[in-house]
Amino acid sequence: MREAENILLIKGAIPGANGDYVIIRESKKLPKGSPRAQARLKARTAPAVEGKAVKAEGAAAPKAGK
Repeated sequence: MREAENILLIKGAIPGANGDYVIIRESKKLPKGSPRAQARLKARTAPAVEGKAVKAEGAAAPKAGK
């Protein structure tokens, strides 16, 4: 990005028809090495606490084959 010239350079194809507007915004993805990404990964891979499993209410039993 050339902030002094207020220009954003883009390499490659841009989706949409010719003449359409393009919205540029920040990504929702976090960089792999960032502390927030590492904390999120640890939270996802943490072992489940015993005794906290709950059966879904109203879950239908599997139907017999035809």
